[in-house]
Amino acid sequence: MLRTIRLPTFKACTLLLLVLFLYDIFFVFITPFLTKSGSSIMVEVATGPSDSATREKLPMVLKVPRLNSSPLALCDRPFSLLGFGDILVPGLLVAYCHRFDIQVQSSRVYFVACTIGEFLSPSCAGCSGSNPALTQPLS
Repeated sequence: MLRTIRLPTFKACTLLLLVLFLYDIFFVFITPFLTKSGSSIMVEVATGPSDSATREKLPMVLKVPRLNSSPLALCDRPFSLLGFGDILVPGLLVAYCHRFDIQVQSSRVYFVACTIGEFLSPSCAGCSGSNPALTQPLS
C-alpha cells in the first residue's frame, strides 16, 4: 500500500492523517452512544462477530498487553487493540519523509525523526495506560 499511494505535499499528508484521526475517534468512541448494543462499530468489525456460526475471526488487530499494576484492570480487557490502520496510515507520513529526504538530498533527518516518533508514540501510550490508537503521530 505504501508503494502505490503517493502523497504530493506535506499539507496533503497532514490533512489525510487529521481526517483519519477524526474518523477513528468517531467510530471507536462516539458510536457506542449511537448503537443499541452500546458497542463500538470499529471494535466490533476489528475483533469479528462474537455470535458467528463459524466462530471465525480475521486478524484485523494487534492485541497489545496492558502493563497495569491494578488487578481490577484484568477483569475488563487485559489488552489494548491496535488496528493495522493505526500502523499503516502513519507509515504514509514516514514514506513521505523518506521521499522528501531523497528529493532535497538531506542526510535522512526527517525520515529518522519520523520513524523514531512512530515507534515512541505507541510505547509512550502503553506506559501511560491509555489507548495506543489515539496517540499516533499526526505531524
